[in-house]
Amino acid sequence: MPETIENINLIEAFRRAAVGTNIPLRYLYWVSMTMIGAVMQRQVWVVQNAWDRIYPNLYTFCVGGSGSGKGQALNIANYMINGMNTYCDTEVYVYRGKLTFAALYDFIHAGNDKPSRPVLLFAPELANSLGDPRMGKQFLATMTDLYESHSGTPYTEGTRGKGFSILQEPCVSWIAATNHEDIREIISEKEIRNGLLARVCAIIERRDAVGRMALQEHNQERFLAYYTYIINKMSMVAKEYTGEMYLSPDATLYWRNWHMKRSEPAAEVMRSTWNRLPMMALKLSMVHHLAARPDGEHPEGGGWRYISEQAMVRACRDTGYLLASAESFVEGTLDDQYNPKLYKIAAYLYDVRECLESKVARRFDQKDLKWVLAELARMGLIEREEINDPESRLCGKIMVRWIGPWQKRLTWDAAVRIHEGQQAAYKRIVREPLV
Repeated sequence: MPETIENINLIEAFRRAAVGTNIPLRYLYWVSMTMIGAVMQRQVWVVQNAWDRIYPNLYTFCVGGSGSGKGQALNIANYMINGMNTYCDTEVYVYRGKLTFAALYDFIHAGNDKPSRPVLLFAPELANSLGDPRMGKQFLATMTDLYESHSGTPYTEGTRGKGFSILQEPCVSWIAATNHEDIREIISEKEIRNGLLARVCAIIERRDAVGRMALQEHNQERFLAYYTYIINKMSMVAKEYTGEMYLSPDATLYWRNWHMKRSEPAAEVMRSTWNRLPMMALKLSMVHHLAARPDGEHPEGGGWRYISEQAMVRACRDTGYLLASAESFVEGTLDDQYNPKLYKIAAYLYDVRECLESKVARRFDQKDLKWVLAELARMGLIEREEINDPESRLCGKIMVRWIGPWQKRLTWDAAVRIHEGQQAAYKRIVREPLV
């Protein structure tokens, strides 16, 4: 017999529908959040700074190895959306295929004087969808712009041959699956500093001997019961709930107190992400509120418009996870870009204990060496001393000595500058001791 379903939270219903699939719960949680935001499109919003409308659209990247369940999570969401479009007279535009800006532009453009078509992007394999890494970087930059291009200013694209085309109030949601190896080719420190992770919910999971879940029997009857409940309730919410939403007094107080008390980011490279978390909390609070009130007060009464304190508490909790997950995403993504260079220099100095700086410079790029040595000195791991003995043939040269213990975890929390001080790599270097 199917379970009795009575007005449960839509996010919880999505989780129960997937029982027996062995999909990590974090994937299910964030994919369902993104799906709800995509279904609401531009129909609900919160006004920030008196002029900027914040919509509940989200970008979510499920990051994990092959077989981790990320693709299954996307497939269930796609199945739900297709069900809504087929059986519930709901129109959610879905784009699933090769991701280029030209293709996306043609898909969502509805005319220069009309609002653009809201769209949900599905990318089961992000690297395959983006194709060439250079084109992928351009597409990510465009998606960063589109994330907040719905505040009244049209997004304009112009060429000499075709003239200007305008996207009015673009509203794009994005669910993608990828792994660290593929994403390294298209995401560098530059994209992260430009605010990519301030807009993308990077959800990291694994399925191995540590992170595996207990297999459960799949119940088709139960799945169909929750499937029917979800598509009907989401369709109802999408049709009936339209207009501006507001924070209740309790939610406003909690949001402000959370904002003032939250600690500074551990690494400066995460500053852009940290700065935008209050806006992310507003987006997530709308989704939580709508997910928890599928049978709430009728829109004409207005009760549904006031976001509850409970929804804001959940949203602020989620932002804490997003920040920690973003830091883990940076560590995994930038690992191969920075770790070998930094580690080799530190390991060499630890091994020789003492040598001339010029000797180290002959082994490593002098441009890199300058800033790595400055950081190691700041951390108290080395000391640099000029030889002043006039009788020594080494007079005037710099001697470098390793004076600190070898650390299993070296944290470059201040600038380890790589390119003449113009770029900074804030990396956690995790290696086994050399001894």
